[in-house]
Amino acid sequence: MSAPAPCPSALPEPDVERAESAAERLGGVRTDLANAVEWGSVTQLQADRFYAQVQARIERGL
Repeated sequence: MSAPAPCPSALPEPDVERAESAAERLGGVRTDLANAVEWGSVTQLQADRFYAQVQARIERGL
């Protein structure tokens, strides 16, 4: 026999969970890019463009 399904209210909401994960990922990307700019590895313009690309991909669920 299989275990009973958890109460629906006990399950995380996919949209909320996805939004939290996306925010966390984007925060990490932003931090890494700020470091890269500080170290002179990329320009601020390059970092901003890359961030926009990553943000768009995450928003599409990639």
